[in-house]
Amino acid sequence: MTPAEFKTVRESLGLSAQWLATHWSVSLRSIRNWEDGTSPIPPNISAELTAIEDYVDDAAERMIEAIESVPQNPQDLAIYEVPRVDADSPDIYPASLHRAIGARIRSALPEVTLEYR
Repeated sequence: MTPAEFKTVRESLGLSAQWLATHWSVSLRSIRNWEDGTSPIPPNISAELTAIEDYVDDAAERMIEAIESVPQNPQDLAIYEVPRVDADSPDIYPASLHRAIGARIRSALPEVTLEYR
């Protein structure tokens, strides 16, 4: 993973550099060094970021399939509920990551309404 890919994936997942630093128990400076190419990205870090991206893509795909499998009238559009703040997030990931899932769903199915929980 290149530094540009690392930062692009991180940002597309809605993950802050600070959140990743805390999650991985590294300094914020380490994240910045990986993103600007000053330091090489450790393979385990690259693999974990890819795993998080896969989690988001899989979650979005499952939701898209579930929404598409239910016949809907045009007036009854599906709603994907996203957490407003981290305290509302159902797992270890921040609310911003769940909003990234919502964005992927909305991109594939523009008729889907996003709502806060």
